[in-house]
Amino acid sequence: MLGFFKKNNIHGQWLPVSELSVGMQIAVPKDGVLEAHQAGLINSRQWMGGHSPSAGGEAWPSLGAGSFGDVLWDEIISIEEDGEEQVWDIEVEGTHNFIGNNIFAHNTYISGNTGIGTSTPSSKLHVFSNISGGGVATFTDANASCTIDPTNSGLSCSSDQNLKKDIVALNATSTLDKLMSLRAVDYHWSGESSAVGTHTGFVAQEVEAVFPEFVSTDTAGRKAVAYGNLIPVMVTAIQQINNKVAVLDSRLTNLEALVASSESSAETGLTFAQIISEFVSQFETIGAKFVDGIAYFKNIFVGKLTVGSTAKPTGITIYDEVTGLPYCLKIQNGATVSLSGQCPEPSLGATNSNGSATSSPAVDSSVPVLTILGNNPATVPVGSTYSDLGATVTDTNADGSVNNNLGIATFINGVEMQSISLDTSTTSVHTILYKATDGAGNVGEGTRTVNVVSAE
Repeated sequence: MLGFFKKNNIHGQWLPVSELSVGMQIAVPKDGVLEAHQAGLINSRQWMGGHSPSAGGEAWPSLGAGSFGDVLWDEIISIEEDGEEQVWDIEVEGTHNFIGNNIFAHNTYISGNTGIGTSTPSSKLHVFSNISGGGVATFTDANASCTIDPTNSGLSCSSDQNLKKDIVALNATSTLDKLMSLRAVDYHWSGESSAVGTHTGFVAQEVEAVFPEFVSTDTAGRKAVAYGNLIPVMVTAIQQINNKVAVLDSRLTNLEALVASSESSAETGLTFAQIISEFVSQFETIGAKFVDGIAYFKNIFVGKLTVGSTAKPTGITIYDEVTGLPYCLKIQNGATVSLSGQCPEPSLGATNSNGSATSSPAVDSSVPVLTILGNNPATVPVGSTYSDLGATVTDTNADGSVNNNLGIATFINGVEMQSISLDTSTTSVHTILYKATDGAGNVGEGTRTVNVVSAE
């Protein structure tokens, strides 16, 4: 609300009521003018000039000496607080001057939409420019400014070096750690229905615990996040990740080149084969030797020694001190048995016709077993999303141990796919093949049928 004031005999100005002070003079109607206004005999808007000047500046041109016959300047001698209450100045439609509480006032309320550069605003504040690019609205404070540029979908804010001081680079390591601790969420506003689409962002209190400088709190205690401030943080984090990847890539490239080359490396002066040979030689200095996959040790001291297992019993090969021949020392029905020859592989445990132990390599002939998880066949309605629960695989090695770490390849309608995604737009039947191959080349398979049916 604006009132018409003057001070120290300076020509009258429209000023916010909140800026009045003792000693100012305020325009009030003479006796009978208020009654005439209320009776509709005079229109105060036309009487006082017929247009609305801006607050705090331009005087009303028509309020000349001839107009003051019905206007008095009443000096303010004291100001007393009288509490607060709502003021419904929208009772005066649009933007007009009027008489209220026996003083001349100016209605500053603007209802509906406001347009700048357009006479047909489509929102509460609609700014229009017929120039492509360059921005249509700029907001400025004591430090910087930001300009909205619809053509380039941009919000450009001041970032000139000359406007800044105390510039320090972000700590890349700590910035990445902080960024990794943030939790991105989907949410609804408290005042909207849960049926509408969700929004994506952060919870201000969680961001404040990591980046307190990015969070502000209003007078009502509600917190806000300056999302734009996260951009330099993310750039620094990406640079840190890229540096780590570059280091790993360099080390991997050097290792690949070393393995593939017969030339010595610049760091060690040795080829890869020589490095392995040196590695094995170092073991020999402590009494260990590796030949054709067999480990030889000069001395072994153990607290507990287990030979074989219930599924694969075996023995210990011992050489005769006199003849130098090998004998297999075994346990049969609780009794110690000595058989000539080396002990056989654990998977066989057989003897030849004269009772001596035989030795031949174990053969892995076990086929991987796949277990399909979820319904089989599976049924999904047309237009819905199919989520496959996959399968598990178990395989038995030649030595009897169980291997649960085989990879599973998936084929959809005969085509190998890295991930399972089905077309459910029409009724159809899809076949998903799960396939696993062990180290011996044994192949295990499992099939699931997916029926896409019309929704009832």
